[in-house]
Amino acid sequence: MLFSTKDHSRPLFWEDDTWKFLADHGRKFYRSRPVSGSGGFSRRLRRGAPQLHDVATTALEKLMKESFGDGAEREPMLRNTRKPVLVPCYDLTSSAPLLFSRANALETNEFDFRLREVCQATLAEPGVLEQVRMRSVDGQTRCVAVGGALLMSNPGGAAVTHVLHNK
Repeated sequence: MLFSTKDHSRPLFWEDDTWKFLADHGRKFYRSRPVSGSGGFSRRLRRGAPQLHDVATTALEKLMKESFGDGAEREPMLRNTRKPVLVPCYDLTSSAPLLFSRANALETNEFDFRLREVCQATLAEPGVLEQVRMRSVDGQTRCVAVGGALLMSNPGGAAVTHVLHNK
């Protein structure tokens, strides 16, 4: 959210706006204790447990569309961030870590995604918020993403690895 922009100069959200957004709305999406009957974490991951969190997911989608805008021409994309970003997620389709990167998005539309979906994906947690089905700008890349904490307990290490293995 901090690096999103519509006019390539001013941020869409300032630091205080982002903190306030998370403080005001975070309780709607995350509960302090597990949902009763949600089963084990691995079972929630496989099933996605959509019946437990449809309301929270729908509310988050609506809030993200209101905050970022909705519509292909007006909506901020990963390639349009003010600074380089690297957002860790996990792709349930390929069972592999997924790093959304502005550098990759600038190279090809195959790796450019809607910024609101990237934000939703990194917030998604099985049993709490539904996974995000995403499609790249050109429609060639598809994934079902959840937050990267499932596999990457150290996002800084993932960022260093990504930089070392890429240009």
